[in-house]
Amino acid sequence: MSIQKYGVYTYMEHRQIGYFSQDVIDLLKLNTPSGTPIYIGQTNIEHIKKRHPYEYDAYYNKIEDIIAYPDYVGQNPSDKSISTKNQNNV
Repeated sequence: MSIQKYGVYTYMEHRQIGYFSQDVIDLLKLNTPSGTPIYIGQTNIEHIKKRHPYEYDAYYNKIEDIIAYPDYVGQNPSDKSISTKNQNNV
């Protein structure tokens, strides 16, 4: 995947960590089809490591389960990012 930022092309590595379920789409009123893949990029991983080191160490290896079986789903009103939690990462 190539991304252009301020005139410079960069390669961003990412991996798929889940899919948007119809329940999440309906709850957050998203305009995306059910089954749309969810990806995490290297910049996201670095952010988690730097800003949330405990959570990274404790839960990063469970991220697919947290995405697949959330107990909480929220959307940041400022940047529209989506966060999830389940009983394994309270």
